[in-house]
Amino acid sequence: MERTGILLAIAGFLLIFVCIDGGSLEGLQREKRGIDEALGLDCIPLNQSCNNMFYSCCSTYTCYREGGMGFNRGICVKCIQKDQKCQRNSQCCDYLKCQKSHALKIDGVCGPELADGVKCHSDSQCRGYCDKKFNWWPSGKCASYV
Repeated sequence: MERTGILLAIAGFLLIFVCIDGGSLEGLQREKRGIDEALGLDCIPLNQSCNNMFYSCCSTYTCYREGGMGFNRGICVKCIQKDQKCQRNSQCCDYLKCQKSHALKIDGVCGPELADGVKCHSDSQCRGYCDKKFNWWPSGKCASYV
């Protein structure tokens, strides 16, 4: 029962962090790892089964889920390879980016930066930037800074 109370307190803190602080997913994961360490909770080592609900992968490892984000289990990996499902850029290997088909999609696929003229919805997808008519516009085309 005591452990359940601790986990509920952690969940409440994380919700506050995201809703009030406007925290990023990466920041949220760092905070969760810090709380896990402070409470003496174990992390999940490389190549072991994970779900990131209550325990995070150790170090900078990420939980790769073949079916994408959800309640399905995954495996802790150093990084996600090209053409595999991802949720954010920091999960992808080398210089790959998590390419999503729409700004509101949770899952994307690790792939290279998009070339000029290719449809985009955020600057991080492009070699240069995502040129949109207005900042709030849903999509644009990748363009160079020069």
